[in-house]
Amino acid sequence: MEVHVTDAATGEPIQNYGVRVIPKPGTTRSQSGRDRRVRQRGEHPDGLVTIEGLRRGVHWMWILPTGGDWVHAGYVEFELTDQGAPRQEVALSRPTTRTLLVEDKEGDAIANTRVELLAPRGKLPISLATFATPLDGSAFTSSPDQAQVIQEGETDTEGRLTLSAHGEHVCALRVLGPGHAPTVLNDIALSRVDDPWVVRVPSGAVITGSIKPVELLAQLRRGAGVENDQDQKRARAQSPGLRLHQADEQRAEHPPGHNTKFDIAADGSYRIDGIPPGDWVMSLVYWRRHGNSHTFRQDQIGSVSSLGEGDRRELDLDLSHLLRSSLSGTVIVDGSPHRGAVQLMAELGVDPSGRQQTDYRLATCDRDGKFEIVAVQGKWRAYVQTGSAWLASDAVTTVGSAGVQDAVFPIHSGHIHLRVVNHDGTPLAGAELLLSRTTDPRPVALNATNANGRIRVHTTAGTYSATINPKRLTEPEGHREFAERHREDPHAWQRARIVLAEVTVPRGTDAEVIELRVPESAGY
Repeated sequence: MEVHVTDAATGEPIQNYGVRVIPKPGTTRSQSGRDRRVRQRGEHPDGLVTIEGLRRGVHWMWILPTGGDWVHAGYVEFELTDQGAPRQEVALSRPTTRTLLVEDKEGDAIANTRVELLAPRGKLPISLATFATPLDGSAFTSSPDQAQVIQEGETDTEGRLTLSAHGEHVCALRVLGPGHAPTVLNDIALSRVDDPWVVRVPSGAVITGSIKPVELLAQLRRGAGVENDQDQKRARAQSPGLRLHQADEQRAEHPPGHNTKFDIAADGSYRIDGIPPGDWVMSLVYWRRHGNSHTFRQDQIGSVSSLGEGDRRELDLDLSHLLRSSLSGTVIVDGSPHRGAVQLMAELGVDPSGRQQTDYRLATCDRDGKFEIVAVQGKWRAYVQTGSAWLASDAVTTVGSAGVQDAVFPIHSGHIHLRVVNHDGTPLAGAELLLSRTTDPRPVALNATNANGRIRVHTTAGTYSATINPKRLTEPEGHREFAERHREDPHAWQRARIVLAEVTVPRGTDAEVIELRVPESAGY
């Protein structure tokens, strides 16, 4: 595909630039770092460059000019077919600059507050919940509530930041903190604001309190591998902290941004400031080290209602139920000790928003099937993988503050053959079913059926409900629409599934072929 870049004012070619092209979010199952790389960075005679090695489909493209003489024009959407794509004509403009001055309501400058200048994508106004796609394409979403980062930075000690963008393009400004309530301004253009451009932000509310016991915080720091870390920046970033979120349509989070948090002091005290008005749920966030990698978790621990501008609240929380203890046991699969990897999952109860909370641990069983882990308090179940099948233990073990020793996790497996047919009796190829049972919170996701609508299943013995998604939800557009419509309803996907039949997986030997008929209402 050819790309031609010119000066929007004169039509003259612009020769120094690079190109970034990514598959349009939601049109592919995954993206890689190779997709996000900058292509053809350098000098291009007559402003022309040819981009090769693109996959077929719909793409987004950015022109990244060299130096500060030009501002990028946002993304260009195009479709690449077997015949290629038309030449993409992109016109760049000279930047308009303005000095942003951020002040509180008394007129005092606010230093070190994070600022984003964003270009909207679509018709939705930008809010604190809007996903901001960085220029490097390193993060993306298929949600319609998204925007493109034009510029980001922090105010200096005098509360100032120089903004540079296309003067006539309609943008939004997010002033995110810390030190004040995050603020969003929509429908702005730099050519139409004063210089300096003074933006005054509200102070917001404040929550102070303590997290007890402090031993829990020490356990979490040890779990993240930062208890004795000499790198103070990394230790602070991966130490436990607090976040707030609202479970309404705006989905606001505080502080805004991915993996951001308010720190908890070593004595358990904390302070959360700059909180916008409303009802908020508080979560404890922390990191867990697994070899050379980390996973991020957050557990909802409390809530605060009806916060107003300037309010001050105190919230002391006893999180003794999250203290770690020990769990040791033996895993027996089909009568024999399991040797190798085992995944253990705990059900921790329901959080303040009604979602079931869980925790996971990985362990290795020795030749006698024995393992030992550090565990939170809850109901634990063991899972092992054989081939593509995950097998679950028949029993759960309840771990309290004193821990549990020598628990036994028996697992029994079996096989069944399924044949899936459409409402007219014809085999349904590519059908993806779930098998669910009330005794196990994790459903069994089956591979797609073959050309004859058949699939052989190896899973935990027991009685299951076999379900299938309506065809509309298996298509990218239908999937996106449903996810957006039900983003605050964790049970919507389960309710949407169509129940086909109840099937029983016997222990050991194969059963006869079980035929499942998909109703016409499913749309296949």
